[in-house]
Amino acid sequence: MWSRRKQRLTIGRIITCHPTEGERYYLRLLLMNIRGPKSYEALRTVDGKCYTTFREAAEKKGLLHSDNNLIECINPKDLWKKFEDSMSEDFKRISTISKTNIQQSVLNHINEVLLSMGHNINEFKDIFGNVSFCKTTNEAKEI
Repeated sequence: MWSRRKQRLTIGRIITCHPTEGERYYLRLLLMNIRGPKSYEALRTVDGKCYTTFREAAEKKGLLHSDNNLIECINPKDLWKKFEDSMSEDFKRISTISKTNIQQSVLNHINEVLLSMGHNINEFKDIFGNVSFCKTTNEAKEI
C-alpha cells in the first residue's frame, strides 16, 4: 500500500553528469528543477508545448541561461571565439612570438590536454580546421 512520505521530499538520488553528455545532462537538469514529473513527456513540456528533446525543454524553461557554469553547453565554436584570447594570455607574455605562433601554441596545448583524455584536436575540425604540428613537437611529447 502506498503512503505519503513523512520525512524529506526526495526518494532517490540523481548522479551528476557533464554537459558534454548531451540529452542525459539536460534530463538531469530538468529532473532537478521540475517537481513531481509523471513522465518523460511531462519533463519535455513547457507552457503546454511538448518539445522533442530535453535540451529544447531546458532551454525554453530558461535553465540554460540562469547559471554561468552552463557556458559549457554553448556551441564549441562559439566557446573558442569567446575564450581564445584568455587561453593565449600566457603565450602573449613572450614578446617575440607572433600572433600566428601564439594561436598555434594554444592549439598545441589544447591538443596535449585532449591527448591525455584519449582524443585529438583533429576530431574537432569544424572548430579548429585541420591542425598539424611540427614533428619535433610530437617527438618531444613522446619522450
